[in-house]
Amino acid sequence: MKKIIICFVGVLFSASIVNARVLEGVVLDKKTNKPVQNALVYLDRTSFETATNADGKFRLDVNNMINTVLVISHLAYGRVIIPNPFKSLPKVIYLEEEVEQLEEVTISAAKNKYTRKQMMKVFRRQFLGASKGGKECKILNENDIVLLYNDDNTLTAYSDVPVEIANPYLGYDIRWEIIEFKVKYKRESLSELMISSVSIIGTASLNDIAIDDNKIQQRREDIYSVSPRYFFNLLSKRELDKSNFYLHHKGIPYPPEEMFTVVDDTIETSIKHITINPKERNDEGKTVVSVKQTFQIGIKLFDKFSQLFFLSDAFSVDLYGNTDLIKGLLIYGEMSTQRIGDMLPLNYGN
Repeated sequence: MKKIIICFVGVLFSASIVNARVLEGVVLDKKTNKPVQNALVYLDRTSFETATNADGKFRLDVNNMINTVLVISHLAYGRVIIPNPFKSLPKVIYLEEEVEQLEEVTISAAKNKYTRKQMMKVFRRQFLGASKGGKECKILNENDIVLLYNDDNTLTAYSDVPVEIANPYLGYDIRWEIIEFKVKYKRESLSELMISSVSIIGTASLNDIAIDDNKIQQRREDIYSVSPRYFFNLLSKRELDKSNFYLHHKGIPYPPEEMFTVVDDTIETSIKHITINPKERNDEGKTVVSVKQTFQIGIKLFDKFSQLFFLSDAFSVDLYGNTDLIKGLLIYGEMSTQRIGDMLPLNYGN
C-alpha cells in the first residue's frame, strides 16, 4: 500500500481569544534591527496575504479563525513560521539572513542517474497530480527547481524561491514554498509502480483569479465535495448522516454518532472538539469499546473508497473543516490522490 503524505504546515490554534480576527505586527532584520520591507506575510494555504510596508508593518484582516500557521517570507531572509497566530502573535518578528547552500546541491545534481527531463516529469505528476486540475497546472519557474535522485532511491526537489503555479482549471495562482519533496522508490527506478511513499511538505498562498466564473466555481465545489476537509466539515456540524459518505470500521457499517462524539468549544463556537469512539462488535453481536489508538475508518462516496487511519483519538475542527491532525492522520484510497492541482484555500467552504 502506497503511503502518501501531503502536509501543509499548520497547527490548530487554541481558541482563547474570541474576537481575534486581525493579525498585525512589525518585521525587523534581526542583525540590524531595521524594518524589512516587502516581506510576504500570509496564512498558509489561504487567500489571506499581504506585504510589509516601509516601516516593516503588516496587517491581515481575517473573517474567521483558521487552522493554519502564519508565514513570513522574504527572498533575502530565512522563512519564519508562527504557529497559533490567533492565540499569540509576537508584536515584533525578526528575520535572519539566509545562508545560501543551494549551489552545493546544484553541483551534486550532475551525478544524477536520470535526466532532468525524466525527473521533472515525475515531479509534475506527483506534485501537481494526475487530475484535470493537475494536468492543466503550469509551473512558471521550473528552472528554479533542483531535482536529485539519491543513492537511497529517493527523488528529492529543492528551490530557493517559491514555486509559481498557474491553475486555470480551478482559477488560482499559487505560490508554493518547498520544505520537503520526496518520492521514495522500492528500488532504483522512476516507475510509478515502484513508488513506496510520497512526501510533499510546504507552505502556500493562493490568489483567486476567477471569482465570478460560475463554471470554475462548480469545479471547485466538485473538488471540495470529495475532499477530507468536506468530510470533517460535515462531521463537525453533525450532518454526516445526511451526506453521501458511508462509514465502516473493519467492514462493519456504523452511524457517525456511534463513531464520533462532537462537542462545541466553550469559548469559540466555530471550533468543534471531536473524540473517536472506536467500537467493535464481538461474536455475540454486542458492542464493545476498543482501546486501540490507531483507528481505521473506511469511507465510501459514489462507489469510490478511502481509508482514514487515526493515530490520535481526539482532534479539533475549525469552521471550514480543517483539523489539527497534522501528523495524526494517514489517508489512503481516493482521497489520497488529491495534489496541488486540486488545492483549494483553507478558507474555502463553510
